[in-house]
Amino acid sequence: MAIRRLVKLTILILLLSLIPVLLPSQAAAPLEPPDKKVGVLLIGYGEPESYDADAYVGWKNFLQNYMESGMKLMQVSFALSLVGDKLIPLADFGTLLVDKDDPFAKEAKKHPQLIDAWGRPYEGKNYRWVSLPEDIPMMEDLSSLYLAPGGPGRGEPDFWEYLGLQTYGYYQKMGNYNPGEKRELRIMDEVEEKLKERYGDNIVTHRGFGAARPGFPDFRDVAVKMVEEGVTDLVLAEAYICQSDFEHPAGEVE
Repeated sequence: MAIRRLVKLTILILLLSLIPVLLPSQAAAPLEPPDKKVGVLLIGYGEPESYDADAYVGWKNFLQNYMESGMKLMQVSFALSLVGDKLIPLADFGTLLVDKDDPFAKEAKKHPQLIDAWGRPYEGKNYRWVSLPEDIPMMEDLSSLYLAPGGPGRGEPDFWEYLGLQTYGYYQKMGNYNPGEKRELRIMDEVEEKLKERYGDNIVTHRGFGAARPGFPDFRDVAVKMVEEGVTDLVLAEAYICQSDFEHPAGEVE
């Protein structure tokens, strides 16, 4: 009897150990594929309509991305941290300013109406004229400016302040009105309307922009958010007016 019970126990243990093998369809059954959820991400420059503090942020983000894309294209990505994190922040002498009535001035004025890179009036009196050398190649078209040793620009690299003030000058040449923003948004409105008519709720659409700023989210952040929300198939619809290897968002969305 003892031997019989031992044999039965041995067989029971053996059967229990063979369950995963005997029932592969249950233990190793493939997972059901998730429901397909198609998302369309409309991508635009996000050109600010007029120049203000948000426009400064937007164009800074766009130019940073442009610079990084260029370095990646030239296969010098290793220089990104060197340039962006070390070299650019080195130049920070205070707050750069321009005369809002003459942003491309070549010489100083006695009583300029100064603004900073964020488009805000500067009321201080402690500033000086900084004249850029015009005999250096590629610098002859850059405008000179004023510099205040302190102010809101302290802590912001002068590189970005200068580019912002150059952008401000170009906006003034257009009467401080850039039609690009309304044009892009109108295109996106029309595309969303047509997609809604054809596909209804079967797809989701969102918008992302290169010149990211409040109200105009970065297209890369939006792409990540859409995937986190369950999108399984992501369509990138670039509304860029012109494209190049530097300006190709599809190459930046994994």
